[in-house]
Formats: sequence, C-alpha cells, structure tokens
Amino acid sequence: MKRILPCLLLLAAGAVRAGLVSQFTFARDNLLEAKVGANAKEVNGRNSSTLSDAAANLTRVEDAAVLGDRTGVVAVPSSTGIAVPNPGLAGTWTMVLHYYAPVSATWRCFFTRSQNNTADGSLFIRSNTQAGQGGYTAVGDVVGAWHQVVVSHSSAGAEVWHDATKLNGSWGWSLSGLDWIYFSLDNDGEDALTYYDEIRLYDESRPADLFPDGAAAPVAIETDRDEPDGTAPAVFFF
Repeated sequence: MKRILPCLLLLAAGAVRAGLVSQFTFARDNLLEAKVGANAKEVNGRNSSTLSDAAANLTRVEDAAVLGDRTGVVAVPSSTGIAVPNPGLAGTWTMVLHYYAPVSATWRCFFTRSQNNTADGSLFIRSNTQAGQGGYTAVGDVVGAWHQVVVSHSSAGAEVWHDATKLNGSWGWSLSGLDWIYFSLDNDGEDALTYYDEIRLYDESRPADLFPDGAAAPVAIETDRDEPDGTAPAVFFF
C-alpha cells in the first residue's frame, strides 16, 4: 500500500492539470515568465508592432489589501498589453482569467486576437457594468474586487462566464493560425488599469477539473501559489 499511494497521488496531480498548456502566475522574478508553456511578451498598444521581453510598463502589485493570499499580481496599464504565445490552440480551448479593477473606467479589455485590436477586444467590460462582445450581460460594478472570467470554446462556439454569471451573446473565436493571444491590449489609451492574478489556457473545451460533474457553470477556480523555492504550489479560493 505504501508503494501504491505515491503513484495514486501522482495520477491525481496530473488530472488537475489535464489539458493545461499555458499558465502565468506573475509571481516570478520576470513578470512575463510562464509557469507552464512559453514566456509572454509585453506589447505597446500605441505601437502594436512592438513586442518586448523587457516588461517595461508592467509593475508588480504590492498592496496587501489587494493581494490577500495571492503570491503574484501584475498591473497592466492603459496602452499596454500582454502577448501570450498561442500553443497551437485552434477551435477548442478554455481560458481562465482572474482580474481586479482598481479604478473606474469606460472600457476594460480582457483578450483580443488582433495585434492592433481592430475589433476593440474580443471580450471586454464596458462602463464597469456590462461584459460581452456581440451581446452584453449586466455584471454589476466590477471595481475593487477580484473576479473570474472563464471562456469555454468548442466548434459550436463559446460559453463565457463572469464569476457565476453566464454572459449572453453569440461568440466564435477560433485561434487557428494565430501566433499570439493579447490580454488587455489597448491601442488608443481608453482602457483602464487592470490587475491580473493568473491567466491559464487549456486545449480542451470543458476540462473536467473546471466543470466537475458536468456542471452548467464553472465553480470558483483555485489559483496557484507560485512558491519561489520551487516547492509544489498550494491552492486557494478567491
């Protein structure tokens, strides 16, 4: 039994990460360093041809009231974005975002597939009270608290949740042929400062660890602590 138990624990740990192809916890020395997958780049929204490894405009959030138990939070200011390499995702994928809006704003972009943001964001919050693209859903005032966004995409289209609210709208976001996926990319300076605790990409449309027992909507997804000493990450609910 003593020999079997470690094997079972390893299998259980693997199941938790099933389909995970990219993860950014923003707790490492380099804010663009991936915990899983390839490193990200910084992109300047006013000069969208420029991708940088320097993370010159990104800052680490140190406010204890914002951090709570989190080990890494990055601030993405207006006119800046994070470009995550597309790890071969096509029409089937899941995206998980944990974000915090520290200030009021007219717009707040989550992700876009276009480097010049010609669609003004594939998914965004407008006026701090509505989320969507191709249709809007009231989500209330998003300022001053942590929120979760989950996008579950398949050949039939996308299902999107903001916290426990399923968003209305008709969405189809194939990522085929794209080299990068852009988060918070703002090409005209109108979007506000956004904090991110974690960004994850899965190559499944409804991974079982995110949608246990076939639940119609995702539960609050745990975020990883990224311990600097390399020990196994702990998890917590936000």
